[in-house]
Amino acid sequence: MKEKKRFICQQCGALTPKWMGRCPECGSWNSIVEEAVLPAEKASTVYKSPLPLHEIVYSEDERLLTSIV
Repeated sequence: MKEKKRFICQQCGALTPKWMGRCPECGSWNSIVEEAVLPAEKASTVYKSPLPLHEIVYSEDERLLTSIV
């Protein structure tokens, strides 16, 4: 997998998709440096077994009457 990179201004912290000689945010010359982006770890999914219907706790909410048919 190709390593992702980003470019960040050392003066103001602005991010750019590619290297530029001048920062578009603060106007500083030669302040943009390349930085490697570490891949984010995938979140683990927690599996819960289904509950029988008689174990599910629910409450009857009051309904809002409208004139919409």
